[in-house]
Amino acid sequence: MVKAANRNAVDRPQNIAPHPGRLQQPAKTDHPDKPGNTQSPRTQTHARPLDGKRLRICPELQDAVAVSPGACHISDAGFALSLLFPAENTMPILGREPDLYPEDLFNNSLILPQDESWFAMYTMARREKELMRHLRSLKIAHYGPITAQRTRSPQGRIRTSYVPLFTGYVFVRGDEVQRHDSISTGCVSRCLRVTQPDELIVDLQRIRMMLQQGQDVRPEPRPVVGRTAVIRRGAMTGMRGIVTKIDNAHRLTVIVNFMQQGASMLVDEADVDLE
Repeated sequence: MVKAANRNAVDRPQNIAPHPGRLQQPAKTDHPDKPGNTQSPRTQTHARPLDGKRLRICPELQDAVAVSPGACHISDAGFALSLLFPAENTMPILGREPDLYPEDLFNNSLILPQDESWFAMYTMARREKELMRHLRSLKIAHYGPITAQRTRSPQGRIRTSYVPLFTGYVFVRGDEVQRHDSISTGCVSRCLRVTQPDELIVDLQRIRMMLQQGQDVRPEPRPVVGRTAVIRRGAMTGMRGIVTKIDNAHRLTVIVNFMQQGASMLVDEADVDLE
């Protein structure tokens, strides 16, 4: 047995010359300080998590922490999952922005100067807020009703976003120069002149009061069928609209006649009188 073991040890080749056509490459190691590591620590952008797959670490963390590729665990590193893997192509939820300029637009006299008119600006898709930002910077009077919308995320969180009540519409008051400046913002698709501005102002005033003091205000993209009623009690006494009953709840709808759209809110049956 001893002779066989010695014979195997003698017969085993100790040094084998490399093939002349191949280059000897240094062995790679996972430790950045050992020789043979062909990648510097700053260029190592992959980590091996618990499931065995290779994930890419965002470049912002490379300067903040040196992550060892052999043991990159979120709990060990002490970073939240949202920091290691930031969401891409996500739109932030913006806060509420002013929808009226100036603030006393409806408090002034309803009589328009001779050179001014009301215009209904029909915007490009989802450009209502951008148009109002331009109009504020240009000091052009306008109103684009904004309402709060509550939604639930897939994770179960309640999110509140602020969206236009009338999709695609912003009402502008001004002269021909201001009308041209509004169209030149690049956010307007069509511009319609309001032929009955007094009626429009009254409708917009009711919409604004509804948004400020109403409960569960919803857009109504088309006229509703119901009976005309007036609120006799409460903060909105005297407001007229069309009352309907949906799911054992009464809603009062106010229509903007210019575009045949409106908004509705919850009302108490005891506070409403039919006409």
